[in-house]
Amino acid sequence: MRTEAEVFCKNGVKLTADREAEFLERIKLLFGSGGMMGLKQEELCGREVTVMCRPERTADGIEVCYNYFEDGRQDRAGYSSRSGNIYSGRLGWRQFYQVMAAAYVLESLYLAQPSAAWLNGAWVTNEKYTGWINQLFDAHFSRGNRDPWPLFALLHEQGEPDLNLYDWLVWVQDFVGLIGYYEIRSVLSGTTVAAAEFSPLLAKLGLTEHPPKGEAHKLDFFDCVERVHAAVMQYHQRSRKDQKEQLSRIVALLRSDELQTEANTLDCDDGEEEHLKANALDCDDGEEHLKAIGFFAGLSDAPAYVLKVVSEIYGVEFWPLWDRVKDVAGRRFYTEEAAALPQVEPVSTMDFLQISADDWMLFAGIGEKERFSPALQEWFATLSQRYHTILCKGISGQGMGEAQAFEWIVNLLEYAE
Repeated sequence: MRTEAEVFCKNGVKLTADREAEFLERIKLLFGSGGMMGLKQEELCGREVTVMCRPERTADGIEVCYNYFEDGRQDRAGYSSRSGNIYSGRLGWRQFYQVMAAAYVLESLYLAQPSAAWLNGAWVTNEKYTGWINQLFDAHFSRGNRDPWPLFALLHEQGEPDLNLYDWLVWVQDFVGLIGYYEIRSVLSGTTVAAAEFSPLLAKLGLTEHPPKGEAHKLDFFDCVERVHAAVMQYHQRSRKDQKEQLSRIVALLRSDELQTEANTLDCDDGEEEHLKANALDCDDGEEHLKAIGFFAGLSDAPAYVLKVVSEIYGVEFWPLWDRVKDVAGRRFYTEEAAALPQVEPVSTMDFLQISADDWMLFAGIGEKERFSPALQEWFATLSQRYHTILCKGISGQGMGEAQAFEWIVNLLEYAE
């Protein structure tokens, strides 16, 4: 499995120079709003003491190790200017964890490459992190990456030994995630297993096998993957070319510009689409079935699934085939659909961190005490009265100045837990 916390992306990918300055400002605000603090040495009343401080930018980046709301210290974390990435160690499970998870999500949103936050053995797909980011910066981010396939392929490329260890099902939150998951299950367990999971996956998304006319394109995916399988089988059986030549022609077809326009047939009326499907599969010429493969491959918008079908029918390995098309393979129709989804709704800091107005007292401005509960305001009044008593009467009844009173309080804090 992967490390405890990171943004998973292609090795060596980091923020571009033109985005780093804005990202640093936002990370500083995110850490500060989330109660993250660093430590530094200060001289106080003639002695060296370690004090907590708000997040600060240095030449090395930004470093934090404590969360005010959690009232606990964790391993050092922050942003490294040298590596250009967020880093962390042990995160715990409370506010420190939540804020660092949001930091990793923010980094993934800023990276141009396919990426996703990975924490404590799981992909971060919960929209609350993006919602808090939107609230903090008055931003309009959607969830970011919604398709698990690019991450799956990247893990393979980077030598991950067991891709079954990852929970890919968490990505099935919309139809794009469903297609990616369907391709992953096909590659890991075979197309027969993936097909058997068809109905439960639709139910997870609240779809049926017979959706309303306005959502018919969603069923077309599963209809077309079945027809892809039939077309590949027919081509394999009827083509007069040898197997090597057949595979080369299929790969060339999947790389062709013509395939990139096949998804446009989704806009044709039902009668025309059925006519194209029938003509493609009822022909006797093996080469016509190659055209059918291209038609249904473009319509399904699932190149990895198509190649898995090819690898099973032709008895060859999947990944060498994928390597021959991966530079041009990608979603078209369904990616555009995902891009049109609305932004994630903002989530307030108090809701995100599950804190109250009283917890927020360190961050309140002058004149904001009316936000606090009566109990906390009463505590403030008691502290003020005690401090006034110290100034007037001191410890021995003689009174003391503010500097002397402050030093006396610091001396007491030296022995506090």
